[in-house]
Amino acid sequence: MAKPDPKYDLLAVLSQYAPGVVAQREILDAMWATYQANGFTPLTAAQVLAAINTAAPEIAAELAASLGSTNYTPPIVGGLPAYPTKLPRFPDSNEDPHDGWVEFGPQLQGAKA
Repeated sequence: MAKPDPKYDLLAVLSQYAPGVVAQREILDAMWATYQANGFTPLTAAQVLAAINTAAPEIAAELAASLGSTNYTPPIVGGLPAYPTKLPRFPDSNEDPHDGWVEFGPQLQGAKA
């Protein structure tokens, strides 16, 4: 039987595949169970998403109990966010001296033509 990698970080995997999702014990437990069922091979994005959705009803039930409500529905994650491939570059506040890090247009004060 394979052994788990002691350097495999479930929090880092959650942060990589589902940024913005708050790590909770139930999610990490579901991720660990999936990691163990895989024979301790690294998780994929789909497996992390499935672990989040597996833990969602339990998290929602605990939240509803703490709020004194019974009609709270769990938020189901439908997909992972898509990020832009190239972010715009903006000039920094240090225009003099020009450090070459940003692209200055001729309309900016201090730009050299």
